[in-house]
Amino acid sequence: VVLDLLIVPLAVNGEVDEAYYLLQELTTRACVTKPNLFNFVIKGFAMEGRLEDAANLFEDMPAKGVHPDIWSYNYFIEAAGKCGDLAKALKVYKEMKKVGPTPNLVTYNILIAGLCATGQDDNAFGLVSTMQEKGISPDVVTYNTFIKHLCRKQSIDKASSLLHQMVDRGSEPTVSTFSMVLDALCRAERMKEAYSLFLVLQTRGFQVHHAVYSSLMAGLFHNGETNKALEVWDEMVKRKRNVDRIAYNVVIDGLCKASRFREACMYFITSIEANEECSMELYNEVVNGLRKEGRIDDMINLVNSLVKRKMCG
Repeated sequence: VVLDLLIVPLAVNGEVDEAYYLLQELTTRACVTKPNLFNFVIKGFAMEGRLEDAANLFEDMPAKGVHPDIWSYNYFIEAAGKCGDLAKALKVYKEMKKVGPTPNLVTYNILIAGLCATGQDDNAFGLVSTMQEKGISPDVVTYNTFIKHLCRKQSIDKASSLLHQMVDRGSEPTVSTFSMVLDALCRAERMKEAYSLFLVLQTRGFQVHHAVYSSLMAGLFHNGETNKALEVWDEMVKRKRNVDRIAYNVVIDGLCKASRFREACMYFITSIEANEECSMELYNEVVNGLRKEGRIDDMINLVNSLVKRKMCG
């Protein structure tokens, strides 16, 4: 019993060799018939990229009198996929269909992720058809896998279509789902669609990652939509997202490009007070803009703020 309690935490916390040794000890001392301990050691090997060790243990289970269960197969298929041997994962999946247990949603999601990662889109979508024929519906993990893959390929229309399909079929998108599509739209400079999606996120009350706010603001500033960009800033602050140096740089740079130097100066001072070190190139740009507009008092306030924070000599 003591060995039993030790194996799982060792296996999942980077000490899989010790877990494997204890498992071997346990199998020689007692009759281990449940696959749970084997599963965690297989998972431990997978986490370290040791596919051969995982395969040896998986294949050794029947000889030890232990029948692999659904998680034995899923962990090993996941291990093969993560170690770059998708052919091995698919081979085990085919064996699984012949001898059991029956593949479940987790099995299909693991394989779909592997197929997407290797650019086998048609086979991945084909697997969805297979699982649906078996009465298994795609879940949020399935959709997110496809959407993430399509966004990386800049196949944004397909990703957006899947997002709408997801909603239509009653699978509730997560903030991660929306954020992936929103970020891809920003990178493709499709700002009208990006901003519309941002409004949907607001309506649903989702907490968007702060990096997505920065990406959206940068795109809006680039398109000359300065006021919309500032609305996004206000929403970020209102929702108490992490306003970091990148976000400050984006908003200050955007205001400078719009020749709104006094506002840029205010944000720069706020960034100093927030202890976020902004680009000195932007500092020079703000100072030059203020000088050209004759805003000497604002220049003095900015310099004083820098001196106070010991950010300049």
